[in-house]
Amino acid sequence: MNVGTRASAEPWPHGSLPADPASAISIATHNGLRGDGERFVGELLGLLHSGDPAIRSAAATALGVIGDERIIPSLRAAADDPEACVAAAAALARARLGDGSAPQEACERLSRQLRDGDSEQRQLAARALGALGLHDAYGPLVDALKDGEPDVRRDAADALGQLGDPHATEALALVGFSDPIDRVRSVALGALARLTVAH
Repeated sequence: MNVGTRASAEPWPHGSLPADPASAISIATHNGLRGDGERFVGELLGLLHSGDPAIRSAAATALGVIGDERIIPSLRAAADDPEACVAAAAALARARLGDGSAPQEACERLSRQLRDGDSEQRQLAARALGALGLHDAYGPLVDALKDGEPDVRRDAADALGQLGDPHATEALALVGFSDPIDRVRSVALGALARLTVAH
């Protein structure tokens, strides 16, 4: 029986996780959802220092699922991660654990990255701001609709659709009908449609 099958069927019976980080996080998350994840906290905290941003992000998410408030300080440190996806995952995990300051801090940091990062960082920041669902992200995301990188404009438009703020209607319509890139126009019109249906 492989690890993935065991993780989906029953709790991991040992006190430590397998060496493969993806399997380890899957098992810890599964056990966390069953209320038996505390014994994996130490190893997940170690994975917050992985060289792979995807592993760091997944570890932060798993820690939020486990629900131990004592790990909030470690997740606060992860908010300084250079990768937007990791910082956002840490913020969401902190919010899940009851840290009320987490979403606002993440919004401020990601907004700066959306403005000042390289093109990939700006894309990630736009996606993360949409996932966080904070209305304070509205202004930075509208500004990003004028970004010189089409994929940043596309992700900013999609994030505005996720926020559900009707004030974004005019900005999305402008991009949806005038942006020179097809994929940007398509996503902007899709986001506009979501806002129209919601309101």
